[in-house]
This record gives sequence, structure tokens and C-alpha cells, in this order.
Amino acid sequence: MALFSAIIYSVEDQIIYAIANDFHPTMFFVYNSNVSVILCVIVTLAIRPKKPTSLKELLLIIFYGTLCTIVHITLQISIFAIGPGNADALFFTSTVFTVILSIVFLKTKPKAIEIVFIICSTTGVVFVTRYVTLFEITTEGNSISLGIIGVAFALAAAITFAATLVLAKKLSQLATPALIAVFSYLFQYAVAGLILCTFYHAWKLPETLISATFVASTGATLFFGMLFEYLAVRYANPTTVSIILTLQVVLSFVGQFTLFSFPLNWTVLVGSVLIIFSCIGLLLLKKEGDGTEINDGEINDEEAEPILDNFEILN
Repeated sequence: MALFSAIIYSVEDQIIYAIANDFHPTMFFVYNSNVSVILCVIVTLAIRPKKPTSLKELLLIIFYGTLCTIVHITLQISIFAIGPGNADALFFTSTVFTVILSIVFLKTKPKAIEIVFIICSTTGVVFVTRYVTLFEITTEGNSISLGIIGVAFALAAAITFAATLVLAKKLSQLATPALIAVFSYLFQYAVAGLILCTFYHAWKLPETLISATFVASTGATLFFGMLFEYLAVRYANPTTVSIILTLQVVLSFVGQFTLFSFPLNWTVLVGSVLIIFSCIGLLLLKKEGDGTEINDGEINDEEAEPILDNFEILN
């Protein structure tokens, strides 16, 4: 599940890069979020998942959506301030924060070998994104303050993302349907996008059919990426999901190298090997059984089985 999510997110990265100059970032938020909301509503009406059964569950669902929205916006601000390479390098320190929050809120203790994989994956992300120098983006002599703001928002996004994974695990224990949790995020993200776009006076329609198609497709990648990410936490612990999602960095760079002729250097290769090694090692560790395997009692979404059957992910 986490691997599917990483692949989908990396595809979204390539599309965003291709159309980055066509829209103001906040206008992109509007298109991206509203298309994903419409898609989520259609799938929800078709599957009809169960409704929240308690006030506690409803509040946690709303809080989950709020945290996911904060992650998306703070990460984008960081990208604008210090560039995608720096932002990703800092954002994927989320693996460390995921371990800490899992210990505090889920009472799970990582093994020593898992700590090694976390260090390897985080180091790999830094290596892959190392071709961009920290604070290299300048704006009329204000590069230091701009860099500090970007770093602060990237770290805020990393911590908040770790919190979303831990909260998703909590929701899975309440058997909260994935579509309900994802809709909470997409709806709040859509509202935030509308507010930001209005504030920046950035309203603009796509100029070509190709541009409109691309921006609409990112709504689909956002929806399915979030759906698989949420379901992944049902089947594995948040730390495992967090590490697997670092593959997005490798996949995104492969796409940029293949489609946009980005330069390839030794740091990218070393970083990619470290990330892939961490993911494979972690998966082998889980396969052997370490007490964190799937809890069948947690996987009782009414909509989970139809979705997985439709996409032929599980037998």
C-alpha cells in the first residue's frame, strides 16, 4: 500500500513540475483539491462506507483532515522558500518524528535494526536531494530569512506528517473508513485553497486542454495517494509506512532524470541505494515477523475490500 502511494505521489511530482509555470501555486491548490474532492464523493457514494459512530471518532477525523491540510500547505511554502530538494530532505526526517510519536501515543518500541533503517533512509533522502544547496535561493538580499522560514515550515510539515500517520493508526483501531478520513482532509484542503487563492488574487483558468487535463489528473493522484497511504497504516505500523514513503524521493528523481533530463551524480546513486536498502530490509524484517504484523481485527472497513478488489491489490 505504501509503495503504491509513493509511486502515485512521484507521478504527481512529475505532473506538477511539468505545469509549474502555468499556474500560481494557490490556484493549483484549488484545481488539485476540488478535483480530488469530486472524485472522493463519487467513490464514496458508490461504496457507501459506514458513518462515524461516536463524537470522539468524528473529532479525530476532523483533526486528521486538519493535520493533513497543514502538512500540504507548510510543505509547499517550504518548497517555494528553499527549493524542492531542500524541502524534501527536511520533510522526510518525518521518519524520526514518526518513531517518537509512535512511542508516545501508540506505545510501540522500535527495534535496533529498525533504527538503523530509519537512519539509512533519512541519510539517503539527504544524498538524493543534495544537489541543491541549502539557502541557495535568494530574494534581493533576504536569503537568510527566507531560508530560515523555509526550514521552519519543512520541519513543521515533517512533524505534522508524522502525526497524521500516528493518528491514522488510531483511526484504524476505531475502524474508521478510509474514504471518510480522506474526505475530511480533501474538503479542508479545498477550503484552504479557495481562501489562499482569493487572498493572492491568483484566479486563472487553464489556457490549453493539455494544461487542464494535467492539473485535473493531479486531483486523481492526490486522492488515490492519500487513500493508499491511509490504508497502508492499517496494514503496517506508521514507522514502516513512513520509511517506505521515502521511496517517493527516488522515484521522483528517476522521473525527472528520464522525462526532464536532470543531471545524475554519485550522491543520487548512493542515496537511492540507501533508501532502497532500508525499504527492502524493513520489508524482510516484517515478513519474518516481529510482532507488528497485520492485525486482522483492525481491517474491517466496509469499503476496504471493494476498493482493494477493484484495484487488484490483494488476493
